[in-house]
Amino acid sequence: MAVSRIKGSPLSTISLDIDFSASDSEDVVIPLTHKMSHIFRGRLYIDTDPGAAFSAWAKYTFYNKAAMRGEDAFYRTEAKLVYTELEDPTVIGSPDITPDDHTDFSPNDLALILGASEEYVRLKTIADTMVAEDNLLAVHPVDTGLVRISEFSGFSLFNNEGDSDVYLNISFAVAQTVSLKMELLVRGFYG
Repeated sequence: MAVSRIKGSPLSTISLDIDFSASDSEDVVIPLTHKMSHIFRGRLYIDTDPGAAFSAWAKYTFYNKAAMRGEDAFYRTEAKLVYTELEDPTVIGSPDITPDDHTDFSPNDLALILGASEEYVRLKTIADTMVAEDNLLAVHPVDTGLVRISEFSGFSLFNNEGDSDVYLNISFAVAQTVSLKMELLVRGFYG
């Protein structure tokens, strides 16, 4: 019995900017360099200040055909996307983060402190002053943005039409004006 070997490419990152301008849904084409790419880590988050506090559920669906019909969906989930700002500045070497509003964060969430010294933090305790798992590496001033990151993994991107593109739809229940970033750490497979 012959055993076929599937060879994989090195890990690479696909980065997508997705801007909503008074819209409730945006479609995105994700170009793949291989017929199939496995997602080892995916992240979706607000990447710029939306001008005010933000908290809304986003539904995102990956499709394997350009028509993007329900039967073509191969991964769908919902996540609450959150933007708030720091009420107090952070201190290097301290795990403490005091946001304007902590109510939409949960223990174990990954968050990103925006600004000149962007910093990822994994939250351990949620309260008026949240505690990160690790001490902060930078000072972040008052009014710096803090966003909750939606994390996902464990599925493969593929086109079921013999093409190299995969399709993504992100939607909100009501129209939003917000800028999102999706980062996909993938390994392409061939063989």
